[in-house]
Amino acid sequence: MSAGGFVFAVCGGEPQLARLEEALGFLAAFASRPVTIVTDPRRNPRPIPGARVVEVDTPAELDDRAAAIWLKTSLPELLPGVRPELLREGAPFCYLDSDVLAVSPEVDQIFDFFVPPATFASDLPSPATDLRRFSRHAVACPCREEGERLERFFARLDALTALHGAQGELAALDDPAYYRGARFEGERRRGQWWRGVARAWRPGGSLRFEQEFVDGEPVVIRYSFPGTPWRLEKVRGDLRGVWRDGEGHFRWTGEGARGYWEDERGDSFRRLPTADGGEEAWWFRAGAPRRRWVARPDHDHGGVWLDPAGGDLGECDHLAEAIEDAFGVAIPDRRWVPWNGGVFLFDPRARPLFARWRAFADAIRDDPRFVPRDQGALIAAAHAEGLAGHPRLPGRFNRIVDRRTRGAADLATLLDAEHAAFLHLIDGGLGGAPPALGAALAAHRAARRPRRPGTHG
Repeated sequence: MSAGGFVFAVCGGEPQLARLEEALGFLAAFASRPVTIVTDPRRNPRPIPGARVVEVDTPAELDDRAAAIWLKTSLPELLPGVRPELLREGAPFCYLDSDVLAVSPEVDQIFDFFVPPATFASDLPSPATDLRRFSRHAVACPCREEGERLERFFARLDALTALHGAQGELAALDDPAYYRGARFEGERRRGQWWRGVARAWRPGGSLRFEQEFVDGEPVVIRYSFPGTPWRLEKVRGDLRGVWRDGEGHFRWTGEGARGYWEDERGDSFRRLPTADGGEEAWWFRAGAPRRRWVARPDHDHGGVWLDPAGGDLGECDHLAEAIEDAFGVAIPDRRWVPWNGGVFLFDPRARPLFARWRAFADAIRDDPRFVPRDQGALIAAAHAEGLAGHPRLPGRFNRIVDRRTRGAADLATLLDAEHAAFLHLIDGGLGGAPPALGAALAAHRAARRPRRPGTHG
């Protein structure tokens, strides 16, 4: 099949252009199809080096984010309007978000899966994603606040767990040499630290610990850890101590984060053995009732939160209800898996779908119920056009990687086991990837001689 090639629609500040250039570099290393960049140069701080673009004036009243969505949802009309030869039936374009990176020569095979009017991939940061699970990411419902709080909890838990190795240093407290060089501010009696604070620093200048004395006895000791907001505080009679980071605190038992954490609102999380003696489970309590964490590798963050009746707290119908209220579009299958707007194929026959997508995105731009993105509008447009059952791209052409998801796969697994062709790094592109994956991707690209796909001017 003859194809129109790849296309990006980007405008805005330096971060947007930098991500575009990263994506272009990866595409040059693995793809052979031509590339077109659609942009509004008035919004860009500088030209896009080495690239040929289709220049379009976006509506002045839109901010840069909304303007980029306007460009994307207008592509079937913009491309033939500027250069008629760029878009024709049977020669589809493949749109890519700027945080989508080519990682395999098989990226060119994506065009073989085009089914008009447009072919999208599924929005699958985890295999369990569907409309009810995606809901809190697309609308400002009460579940969203709860979900974000639980995500913050896990992010802080991961950071704290990484510090557990530092306990080896703290075990040296029995060694008098640990205090060597500490400076004391306060009252001394008979050569002893009596009332005041002793502080010690690491060779690099960062604080190692500070210890308060009352009547010659250490009553509180606080340990600091360079490059983190965490401090461990121990008081007499509580050898476990409390880890604090300015947002709340974790209790620590000495065996990992197996105590409980209380946030700024007094909510607590407790890790307890399961009834059958298996792996431990996290419990969340804000007064009552309790909520239970169940490990499930196929879900975001490695598991799900359940209410006392066993219902998944990460699922709700608020998105489907908001779509029906805003557009009059019913979504009977609440387990429908959304399309992802980061990778898709299209030709001129996609104009009605995209026109509706753009109109819906414009209609909810200032609607406080919807998160400022185009996914809710795309879901509504797909159903309004009767395309809910339309064929989709294989997942390997839009392998979504979210650094917030626990246990993200490494590059070798993505390439060898999953045969990924495009990686969609949804949390900030290459700079937002897990460090090990980011380094592996950079090396993977460097090892590949660029094929320099052509560009349309």
